[in-house]
Amino acid sequence: MRAALRLQGRRPGRAPRSLQTRNGGWYLRGVEDAAVAEGGPVKTFVVDRMAEPEAGPAGSASLVEPVRHAGLHPMTWQLDPPVDVVLRTPARFEPDVRRWLGEPRAVTAAHPDPGGEDVLLTYRVTNREALRARLYELGTRVRVVGPPEVRDELVAALAAAAGMEPPS
Repeated sequence: MRAALRLQGRRPGRAPRSLQTRNGGWYLRGVEDAAVAEGGPVKTFVVDRMAEPEAGPAGSASLVEPVRHAGLHPMTWQLDPPVDVVLRTPARFEPDVRRWLGEPRAVTAAHPDPGGEDVLLTYRVTNREALRARLYELGTRVRVVGPPEVRDELVAALAAAAGMEPPS
């Protein structure tokens, strides 16, 4: 069944994928009708914020290809193009990094810094905002090795938060 709602003055249709409850609220996950043919992104809409929701007749929605369930951990949400991010951390902090970021795709030994052995952890990142928030929490326990554009985004976000111009 196709769903329609008023959003920013438009009434675009949605091909619903699922209806879920989280934290006491209802969420509709679906693809906008205009994006179904291209396999557009699955978006999440808060049902309580919908104006004039309208359900179409049964069978009126376009078929949406299955997507990976978003899960509860924001690092699993597919919001950005995937990129492999390499982080460096002293071995004693590896458990902290895993708690914040989940299981890495790869773990390799790095050349030890004076005073301790470091490990390189590779993560497939599809939610850069969630990565940044977790890196802020980890602080000096972790360093972004690459890719450079992810490191540059992090530096720019920190500079903006401090009211500074990012380095060029």
